[in-house]
Amino acid sequence: MGNYKKTIHADIEFDGDEIKLDMKRLKRKDTLKVIPLLGEPNEEGEYVVTDPLKNLELMDAMTDILINPSRKYFVNFRGLFVENEEVIMKQGKFVDDDNNPSTRNEDLFKDVFEDSYFMPLIGQIIVAMMNGSFMKGEERKKLEAQPENSSVDQVTMTG
Repeated sequence: MGNYKKTIHADIEFDGDEIKLDMKRLKRKDTLKVIPLLGEPNEEGEYVVTDPLKNLELMDAMTDILINPSRKYFVNFRGLFVENEEVIMKQGKFVDDDNNPSTRNEDLFKDVFEDSYFMPLIGQIIVAMMNGSFMKGEERKKLEAQPENSSVDQVTMTG
């Protein structure tokens, strides 16, 4: 577990803005909802969806998961300007420039995930989350090299 971190950090450039965000890793329950849309990982352990329809279905499913208030995946978010206002989230709470609670920032954030204009940004966020949530090729290969009864692809329960 030497490489494990609870959060995923991403720096994303979009429409001239430099966005910095921290997210929690995808939860098991939510992973089960999107796995059918992913196909198989490539040799590096990354998922690449090439079918445009599957890509849109994945984006829609992940957007619903990401903006669900009960899931609280976003920890920090900064650098995106919407209507000349910076959307700021710190420690899971939307705030203004003076660190006061901001429902306006929360509304702008939700608008980002509903507006088609931001689909490329949403796609980059989803890629960062998906790639950060799963073991990479080398980490997975090391784990798979363990004895057969500890394979990552096989779980055996005995009573």
